[in-house]
Amino acid sequence: METEVSNRFDNFVLHMYNHLTREQRYGIYLGLQEKKSLKAIAQAIKVSESTVCREIKRHGDSRSGYNWAAADEKAKKLAHRTSNRKLKPEIAMLINDCITKDWSPRQTAEVMNSFFPFKTSSRL
Repeated sequence: METEVSNRFDNFVLHMYNHLTREQRYGIYLGLQEKKSLKAIAQAIKVSESTVCREIKRHGDSRSGYNWAAADEKAKKLAHRTSNRKLKPEIAMLINDCITKDWSPRQTAEVMNSFFPFKTSSRL
């Protein structure tokens, strides 16, 4: 049974990140060919400038430049890999409780950090 809380929970946890579309990757390619700034490219494809920058760093090549088709194929392969992305039940319950109380994302993050402290890498 879906409730308002479960819908809000889905929006909070599951839809935090959207992948670039094939058309957006082609837009990045065209913008680079036209020597546009990252900001102009980002505005044209309606994403943040940092998203464009990461995409180019991830899929760009110093010799051949940015290949939008290869980037799209690589992204598709990465999207279909299997991984354990399920939330632990106790984490899901805690987030659901915070949403039920109508807490802000910042308040929810603080509660999450108090129960499940963020561990940093020793390589930083």
